[in-house]
Amino acid sequence: MYAVSAVRTVHSASADDHEAPTTPPGFTGGVIDGATEAMVVWGNSTDNVTRQEHIRYELYLNGQFDGATIDPYPHQFSMYLTLGFVNRIEVYAVDEAGNRSAPATMTIDLRTP
Repeated sequence: MYAVSAVRTVHSASADDHEAPTTPPGFTGGVIDGATEAMVVWGNSTDNVTRQEHIRYELYLNGQFDGATIDPYPHQFSMYLTLGFVNRIEVYAVDEAGNRSAPATMTIDLRTP
């Protein structure tokens, strides 16, 4: 005779999930450690299916993919900017179904005055 185990809930990406997560809130940052390294931070996005701890964040610098993270809140990411340029930084939240939020954006101007 086998004992019945406790009910276990498993969450998986739904094939019917077509709703993107919310735009990452509170996106802010600035230059650190000299003239070209920047640190950016943001809050948790939410999604209709994917739990917060499973939302991936993708970062882009000047239109090019720079990295991704699933770090716990507060989310932060370090990147190297281009001198003499207005650098555009974007962060997207991506759920387990691959739906991508609208970007949170900022610019950091490293042009010489």
